[in-house]
Amino acid sequence: MSSVTNCIYHPDDDHSETDHGCYACVGDLVEILNPMGERTGIYSLVTAVETSNRIGPMRYLCLYGQELRVKDSLVRIINRS
Repeated sequence: MSSVTNCIYHPDDDHSETDHGCYACVGDLVEILNPMGERTGIYSLVTAVETSNRIGPMRYLCLYGQELRVKDSLVRIINRS
């Protein structure tokens, strides 16, 4: 059984084989991407997941050592917890 959460953007997709940040859970090791989707070499652990429905479903990740929360689409999962 996968530890991947259900993605609020793609609820009907199989999430077992993807590293996209919309599937990240607390405890996962992730790499931050720049807005162009390029790797930055900055790695961190997900400490919390926050959702917002102000404009539509949005998901943000709180990362260890990062002052600001990061939109889930700007990370890729390196290792699942």
